[in-house]
Amino acid sequence: MQKLTREEWETHISIDAIEETAIVDTSIPKDITKLKKCGWEVVKENKYPDGSICNVIFKAPKRAISFRNISKLEPSQQKSRASSENAKKFLNSPTRRSEN
Repeated sequence: MQKLTREEWETHISIDAIEETAIVDTSIPKDITKLKKCGWEVVKENKYPDGSICNVIFKAPKRAISFRNISKLEPSQQKSRASSENAKKFLNSPTRRSEN
């Protein structure tokens, strides 16, 4: 089995409204570490043949998930968001498309 590349890493959040639980399936190491430190229950941990972690499925009460208003982000977070938006504009610019 080939390991996932950074481009293939992802985190999926699913909220069960009936059981009021949140399920997170992630292959992003930073997210795995954060959820473990926050005390989320590990439902399943999948590993590569060499023993390293491929992805982890976590479970927690629905209230453990919160959504933030992006207009109230701290200045450093706003700068990061602006940089991301500028990168998207650059990649979609007419001059950039004509280079491809």
